[in-house]
Amino acid sequence: MAGLTFTEAEAVMMEAMKYRNYTEASIESYRIHLKMFDRYLRRKRVRDYREVKEQDYFDYLVYVEKKSTRGIKRETLGKYGITLKGIFGLLETEEKILQNPFAGIESMKNIRRIRDLTLTEAEMEKFLSSVEMDTPVGLRNRVILETFYGTGIRARELMKLDVSDFLKEERMLFIRNGKGQKDRIVPLGPNVCEYLKRYLSQARPKMMRRKKLKEKALFLGKFGDRLGHRILNRLFVSVRKKSGIKKHVTPHVMRHSFATHLINAGADIREVQLLLGHASISSTEIYINLASSRLKEVYEKYHPLENELFFDVKAREAYIFDWKEEKR
Repeated sequence: MAGLTFTEAEAVMMEAMKYRNYTEASIESYRIHLKMFDRYLRRKRVRDYREVKEQDYFDYLVYVEKKSTRGIKRETLGKYGITLKGIFGLLETEEKILQNPFAGIESMKNIRRIRDLTLTEAEMEKFLSSVEMDTPVGLRNRVILETFYGTGIRARELMKLDVSDFLKEERMLFIRNGKGQKDRIVPLGPNVCEYLKRYLSQARPKMMRRKKLKEKALFLGKFGDRLGHRILNRLFVSVRKKSGIKKHVTPHVMRHSFATHLINAGADIREVQLLLGHASISSTEIYINLASSRLKEVYEKYHPLENELFFDVKAREAYIFDWKEEKR
């Protein structure tokens, strides 16, 4: 039987990712990673992907580290490993290899790094309040930041928002085609909701250019068209300088902060998972680690053998069953 070559592995991987609704950016990123891993394998004179062993995971990361001329951060190196595991996981799922050779390897974790990228509640308040709202652009900037912190939305999701995605009466935000091409709805607190209403009535009409009257975008740029990455990046750079916050604040840092503050306040991790749009709860569990002081409390509250809610639910189920039997 012919071996599993790079070309075949690449084709299988890309087809599987498209079937699972991965974004084009993710598919291209995986393709680049696979190509780099193939260069590593060629140095070892390995052509058949079925011959890859567990040790290749570690040797490959050493290879990546040596190839980096400017050095590579530990968390970035960890992402190389995670992607490699994901690629071979797909090959296993598609039955091109018998077993993912990297399945038993624990991924590198850097909890301290994530914590460094999270603002405290006091820092967040300082960051938000440093934006002046005496101009349409200033009000827009404050509303953008309030929306990031109030919903945990990703940058690309925020930029794709249309005016119609803000459900005023329901106080919700409809997020279209999020990560994995999935839609979701997130609730809005009264604070964020009022900011959005104020922006729509006071700032957006003044930012709309006559030739752009049909523009559907919720957040507008300088010329009345949809907000872009460049303007968003400049906004964060400007606010960081003005606030005096030393941390490198980005939309994703605000997303980390949103989730961490919710967990610290007692939110259910599964609810946070839905708000963030994570496909797997394992992606959300990092925030439990950040809120380590609450681990025992979370265990006692949610473990079925420890919390009273479990028995309450079972009692209600028994009651409903008995009621239905009586109705027959």
